[in-house]
Amino acid sequence: MSRTWRYTLIVLGLLTLLLLLTDPQPAQSPTIAVSLDEATPAAPADSALLPTLAPSITPLQVEATAPPATVVAQAEPPTAIPASGGILIHTVESGETLFRIAQIYGVSTESLVSFNNLADPSQIFAGQAISIPVSDVNAVIPTSTPIVPAAVQVVAQVNTQPPLTTTPIPTVIAMAVTEFNSLPLDAFIVMPPDVQQRVREIYALGQEKGNKPNVFTKVGDSIIEHPHFMGRFDEDGAYNLGAYGYLQSAINYFHGSFGTPSLAVRRGLHSWALMNPAWADKSACQPNENIIACEFRHSQASIVFVKMGSNDVGQPDAFDENMREMVEFSINSGVIPVLETKADRHEGSDINNTIIRQITVDYHIPLWDFDMVAQTIPGKGLEVDGVHLTTYYAYDYTSATAFQRGHGVHNLTGLMVLDRIMRIIAPSS
Repeated sequence: MSRTWRYTLIVLGLLTLLLLLTDPQPAQSPTIAVSLDEATPAAPADSALLPTLAPSITPLQVEATAPPATVVAQAEPPTAIPASGGILIHTVESGETLFRIAQIYGVSTESLVSFNNLADPSQIFAGQAISIPVSDVNAVIPTSTPIVPAAVQVVAQVNTQPPLTTTPIPTVIAMAVTEFNSLPLDAFIVMPPDVQQRVREIYALGQEKGNKPNVFTKVGDSIIEHPHFMGRFDEDGAYNLGAYGYLQSAINYFHGSFGTPSLAVRRGLHSWALMNPAWADKSACQPNENIIACEFRHSQASIVFVKMGSNDVGQPDAFDENMREMVEFSINSGVIPVLETKADRHEGSDINNTIIRQITVDYHIPLWDFDMVAQTIPGKGLEVDGVHLTTYYAYDYTSATAFQRGHGVHNLTGLMVLDRIMRIIAPSS
């Protein structure tokens, strides 16, 4: 090979090497470019996930800050029923107005003023009990209802817990009981509008005479003898009202009367002895003072329970006359007479109860028709002698036994009567 050709080959080799060094594999650039271009859409794909993530986060934050109503909505909703009869009791909280209370229950302020006999609606105070007319309210029964004795029908028991809001809503515990042992309350607590008006008039007269507004007394035989008749309602921890907790306000109002014996209660008492000074306790009564006048002077009561008739046999006309004389004396003394029918038929018929019912109609005074209630319990609640009531010392109205014993039912329905009268004469109590 000539020297010229060798030089030529060397030059060509150097040129080739130079080309290789100065050109960084251009054929691979499209591959890399394509790879990068294909990877570029991956970023929008990640961005497309953001709308999906945002809704999944937002509900978690909403649930964390939502009020308890969100949880309630998941449960079975309570049943709303229009309640009839009975009442709801609202205890006034500090700062509340009658208008605010009316808003809570969806009633008019005017109905609350009228129902509670309020002279000045602006003068309600904390702790005052306001009666709500149930006929104007849709009462709600919670899905988790309390255990109530079979003898009781509870139309509404509401325990409303305040929601998590900036404006606290007061806790309200209310109840409306319209039946007892399947009897409407108005069937045995007989106080129509004319009687209610008469009650107010007698009470007003008694206040003028200096009677004590929150004191009641008794006249009658051993059925209402102390301590059998409501006596333990004056003892703390001695009773359990169970589903009838709303009656506690009456116990508080008349505290002291339950445990006080009456000078006008005697075993075997006849109606002819009511106005006879010979039956009066000489150590406590004035000369020629009968047992009624003596008891009224000592107790200064505004209400008197009258249980008579079991010992009056064979003389219905005399019984009628004696009872009317007693009722007129009570009315003129400003003491509201509450006449009670009896469960027994000791006189051989029901004539004495018939007389008692008629007297309450004639004088427009309250009737406690206990005889009707007694017919709903075993043996009419009577002992084997057919006259005295079966005892019930426990005063536990969470027990079914309380609604099967004479004195158990007698005491509870008597307390219901007191509660009804209290709401007529002292609606703000």
